[in-house]
Amino acid sequence: MTQLAYTNAPAEGVVGAVATGGIKPVIVSRIANGVVRPGQYVIFAGTNDCQHPSAAPVAGNKGGIALRKAYGQSDGVYADNEPVDILIEGEVWVATENAITAYQDVFVRYASGGGGSQLGALRTNADTSTAAQVTGLRTLTAGTALVKLEVRPAA
Repeated sequence: MTQLAYTNAPAEGVVGAVATGGIKPVIVSRIANGVVRPGQYVIFAGTNDCQHPSAAPVAGNKGGIALRKAYGQSDGVYADNEPVDILIEGEVWVATENAITAYQDVFVRYASGGGGSQLGALRTNADTSTAAQVTGLRTLTAGTALVKLEVRPAA
């Protein structure tokens, strides 16, 4: 069988993968409720749990981006009580709900409606008050399907 197509410029990364090398602060947590996809924002809820924000995140909320595991994650999602690695500082590849430019602050969806929106998804605006800006999240590249995001600890 012959290969009919190839590229010299493959995608730079995949959603939920760490974008730069080196040691990164990651917290291993457990999904408290719901389904979390790699590249989505979660907040810490309790001693060992995390979940999507259910209200607009405020300065006291600590959170991060759920990372993709290279092994043991066949369905691409984390469900109740499954362990997940949360990046709390560094650069990670994410997808956004709408087109975003580089060096832009990011909003996180905390309420979803009928349009197929997902909790924890990232976007450019409040979208009828169902998403809130999160301090410490900023894009480093432009795009929609694959965007490099900088995660800094909340003050």
